[in-house]
Amino acid sequence: VELTQFVASVRDFAGAVAFQDMPFELVKQGAARARVVPKVWIPVTRQTVLESLKQHGKELASALISNVLSEKQFLARITRTFPELTYFGTTATMQRDQTFGAMLAVYWLIAGDYSAFVRCQLEDEYLSKESWQWIKEWIIDSVRLNTDEAVDAALVFMAIQALGKILEFRQEMAPGFDASMHDVALAKILVEHPQVVPSFMRLSQKYQQLIVDSLSIDFQFSQFLAAENLPVNLVVLKEKLKPHGDDGFAFFCFRIFAQMCGKFGHRSLQGSMFMTERQFQRFRPGLHALQQLRKLDAHEAYSSFMLQQSSKALSRFACKEHQALTRLLCLGSASNIASGELVSDAFEQLYPAERAQLTKLLTLDGIAQMPGYVLCDAPTLINKARANPRLGILAALRMLSRVMKESEAVLPSDGLTKVVLQLQELAVWAKDADTEYQFLKAEMRMRSEGMGETRILNVEVLRPDGNLITSRTSSRTLSLFGACSAFILVAFVLVHMLYFGLYGLPSPDRTSVLVWASGGISLLLVLLLSRWVCRRYSEQRVSEGESSSHSELHDRSSSSHEIPASLTATECVRRPLLEWCYNGYWPLTQETEEELPPDHKV
Repeated sequence: VELTQFVASVRDFAGAVAFQDMPFELVKQGAARARVVPKVWIPVTRQTVLESLKQHGKELASALISNVLSEKQFLARITRTFPELTYFGTTATMQRDQTFGAMLAVYWLIAGDYSAFVRCQLEDEYLSKESWQWIKEWIIDSVRLNTDEAVDAALVFMAIQALGKILEFRQEMAPGFDASMHDVALAKILVEHPQVVPSFMRLSQKYQQLIVDSLSIDFQFSQFLAAENLPVNLVVLKEKLKPHGDDGFAFFCFRIFAQMCGKFGHRSLQGSMFMTERQFQRFRPGLHALQQLRKLDAHEAYSSFMLQQSSKALSRFACKEHQALTRLLCLGSASNIASGELVSDAFEQLYPAERAQLTKLLTLDGIAQMPGYVLCDAPTLINKARANPRLGILAALRMLSRVMKESEAVLPSDGLTKVVLQLQELAVWAKDADTEYQFLKAEMRMRSEGMGETRILNVEVLRPDGNLITSRTSSRTLSLFGACSAFILVAFVLVHMLYFGLYGLPSPDRTSVLVWASGGISLLLVLLLSRWVCRRYSEQRVSEGESSSHSELHDRSSSSHEIPASLTATECVRRPLLEWCYNGYWPLTQETEEELPPDHKV
């Protein structure tokens, strides 16, 4: 009878029941040979035993928060408080040491013992004190390990999180699960056989469910950091943890962090050998991405993590548009995903010719490609347009493209390295404009200053009177009013000449004066009435034309950048002509022809 494994269990025994009640199994190894395999995972169902373990756990957590325990005392007490630590036999020593490393990490972090945490790290790889301070604040503010119950639950999770890796335990309690599914196997055991994990069984229902949900996710953080998995992995994680709120996400992340701190526990328990400054800086973005799941959907959180990670390694922009968009994000003061999406969407909605023009001018550097453009008050322009509900960022980008293009016409063809565009007036106009059409159609003048290699262009905005309709109707109204006034005046003179010819000049008595005065007043009233009628007529005609034309432009701006193949050749030509006739932002150029489908080119 071979007692090697049995003797090892005797040495480390600290179970919740009496030693003589521990079950065992005889494994036949030959005709006259057997091996004793002790069953250290003893089911505990007695409430008094569970209450005793719960009291020990609370006292340990309280002493840890009060910082009255030495590291040696902590190690001595956890073996008595968490009987599951005896489940690791001679075949699972590596998992046992990693478990002790994770629990010690909890001790060092809560006790604030920085020197103990880094004592086994190489001097040039020490976790920095700044990072240590960030971790401490995260534990207090987000994870909220400041109560006996929370600290006890964290220690329980660390004590049991590797039980699924014990081959014999997994095969007996959750047959059919291989080593890669150890977390899911443990979650199954906790649900179906909680009595063999008494530390878990004594927890409140809140933390029991949180631990089970955390284990059932089957999420490998190392795979996430290496981009081996997909956004769909985060979908499951979010669905499982969402019922637990912010505390649930933070608790899940802390489990991963403490587990990683003890990853090299089998090499040394004299500090966290794994969590160096380099590893922490690699770990931190992933931790941030997981916590972003509280507010973002899985795809957004995954994309945010990928962008942040790739930005550290990219030495150049992927393309010119990538570079231009990056500058626009800075100009638009985009500090989060939501504000960045607004700028990115507006940039994508530009017509191809507009986007190409804007990309070209935004990427000129003034060194290899000249001249470069300094855009003073461009952030104010974009922000004012975004704040104006009648405009938006798209209108600001279109105006910016127009300004930069028109500036090329007033600049010398060579000899310049830098152009400074002063956009202050344009920013004010973005705040005051009533419609996008009015904003984009405003006339501008470029006032040039400076000599040599630098030129300053002050953009001056010539606003229309009130709105576009008023400015357009004024000339028509004056023309019609002039014609009507001339007609009425000629008619008035002819009638009076005829009257004087027939009856002669009237005598200058009081009646004649009254007749002449009333005639003059009548003439003035007729002229004023004719002006009002002419104005109303002109406004109606122009309004109809404006509405029709603006509708065409709006339909085109809200449609796809490509012209549908179903349009006739006449329609393909009519649209750009219509915009050109109204000084639109798609002039008849070579780019227009290139955008037409091959069978519609004219």
